[in-house]
Amino acid sequence: MRGALRRFHPAALLCMGVGLLLSILVATRLYSNEADRIEREFIHEIDGVAASIDRQMGENIALLLSIKALFDASEEVTRAEFRRFSGFLLARHPSMVAVGWVPRVRADEREAFEQRARTEGLKDFQFTERRAQGDMVRAAVREEYYPVYYLEPVADNEAALAYDLASNPQRLATLDKARDTGAAAATGRITLVQEHGDEWAVLVMVPVYGNGVSQGTTRSGEFQGVVSGVFRLRDVLAAADVLTPGEGLINVRLDDVLPDGRREILHDAVVVEGGLARSLRREVALNPVGGRQWLLTATPSRAYLNRQRTIVPYGSFLIGLLMTGWLSHTLGRLNKEKRHIEEAVERRTAALRAQGVVLERLNREQKQELAERRRLQAQFAKVTDHEQRRLGQELHDSLGQQVAVASMMAHSLQRRTGDMDASMARRLERLLDSIQAAQAQVRALSKGLLPVEIKRGGLKAALEELTQSVAGVSDFEVLCSCDETVVVGDNAVATHLYRIAQEGLRNALEHGEVTCVTISLRSADGAVVLTIHDD
Repeated sequence: MRGALRRFHPAALLCMGVGLLLSILVATRLYSNEADRIEREFIHEIDGVAASIDRQMGENIALLLSIKALFDASEEVTRAEFRRFSGFLLARHPSMVAVGWVPRVRADEREAFEQRARTEGLKDFQFTERRAQGDMVRAAVREEYYPVYYLEPVADNEAALAYDLASNPQRLATLDKARDTGAAAATGRITLVQEHGDEWAVLVMVPVYGNGVSQGTTRSGEFQGVVSGVFRLRDVLAAADVLTPGEGLINVRLDDVLPDGRREILHDAVVVEGGLARSLRREVALNPVGGRQWLLTATPSRAYLNRQRTIVPYGSFLIGLLMTGWLSHTLGRLNKEKRHIEEAVERRTAALRAQGVVLERLNREQKQELAERRRLQAQFAKVTDHEQRRLGQELHDSLGQQVAVASMMAHSLQRRTGDMDASMARRLERLLDSIQAAQAQVRALSKGLLPVEIKRGGLKAALEELTQSVAGVSDFEVLCSCDETVVVGDNAVATHLYRIAQEGLRNALEHGEVTCVTISLRSADGAVVLTIHDD
């Protein structure tokens, strides 16, 4: 692992770390924003459900008040009138299971009420109550009865018709509360006598008084009975569109908050998919219903949250990882190329350094060779000059002396020409001429080998003598112009300059068609300048 990490450049590792951190932060932020959005939408949805329930129950109680108004406005409401009026209203309010008229019947009025109902077509009509075993039986004798006398619709609700609410303490307590307060009163959760399942329901009772009285305070007053509405809580929630979108995804619980603070479940739609996400929960207190406080509690399931989520946080995280990987790969590749370039530069630098060493060695050797060549040239020139001087000196000292001796002997013999015949005298004269010519040639040879004598006038004198000697044997004019201030202290340099002038005059004599040759010697910027030019 460490070896693998070493292959990455610190910049690439830093890019990977920063990119991963930013990807996590961005994805976390997007996830949090999405969670906030889901929470807001969930709260908005549940608040809408609560408002819908409030509206449904408000309309249902308004329906009951409309039926109460019918009884208030009529001396007597017949079964047929009740059926027509309530049937029309029930068609517009599907959340209400049934509506009934529950009159107050004293014990001495029971028989007349039962007989009138049977006369209206309800065969075997009698006040009933439910025993502990659940069977419906004839109601026991009591001072007052509150039977369900009118009921719409009757279908599926036959068991509730003629049921005496006074036989059940909870129903009777709610009825008494409605009578005493003059306002709608609701029961807690109950099981309807016509219920065959385990659904909870509530009854809402609206009191009706006779002779224009709006409310009564005693059982013996003008209280005539209640208009009763039957509500299954599941139907109420379904009418409010609670169960349709959220069934299996949202746990919707409707509680009745008791005066002591305890909660009694009215309905609980249990989530069956994914379990509950208990971190998100919404409680809404509904408008009071018949003097009771209902509380709506909604908890979404994990499946609900998953359906609300999008792939944006995960997609952003994946895109961040891809971009981080791409940038890290690019940095790694650039770093690798950089290393290759650096290695190539190092190799090239090493090669150039090695070549530089070789070139430096060659340059040093070349300088040494050049210095050695200059030294040899100088030595050769020195040796050559020395040999020339030696040969010139020997010619002058040895051969010149011998020729001089021969000349003197020839002159001595010439003084004795009187003793010689004419033929011998002529021969001696020719010998003397030959000796003088040889002496001149020896002198010229020695002068050529020893052209410059510093102590005898130097280069200037040698050049003047050279021009004079050439002018005597050539058919063109030879001039010499030498600056008096020019002094060449090195005899070897002076000799080289003399040889250059000598070679130039020879070339002019042999190859040039000139009429005048000028040799000049001058100084310029501290240097000695020798010029040979013709016309």
